[in-house]
Amino acid sequence: MLKNRTDKPLARLVNQHQQAQAGQELGRILEVTKGSHWVVELFQELLLPQQVLLASPEGTTKPWELNGLTNLQGTVAKPCQPGIYLAPWHKGASPQTRILKAR
Repeated sequence: MLKNRTDKPLARLVNQHQQAQAGQELGRILEVTKGSHWVVELFQELLLPQQVLLASPEGTTKPWELNGLTNLQGTVAKPCQPGIYLAPWHKGASPQTRILKAR
C-alpha cells in the first residue's frame, strides 16, 4: 500500500463543480425523458412555486421555476415533502443535475 498508494483518496473521481455546491442542494434530477417529464428527488420540504437553479454536472447553472410537481400516484403536490416526484420536461437538464437554492 505504501509503494503504489492504493489507500490515497482519488481526487479525480470527484466532480469539483458539484462538490463546491454541496450545502445548497435541494434535490437532484434522476431521470430525463425528452418531451415528457423529469424524475426529481427532493431532499428538503419545499413550498411551490419556488425559484431554483439547475446546476449540471458540467458546471453550468440555469434558473428555473419549480412548480407543478406530481407524486408517483399522479396527484399534484404543492407542499412537497422529501421524496421522488415527476416534473414537466424543459430543455436544459440531464440526469444528475442538482437543484440548488436560488441566491
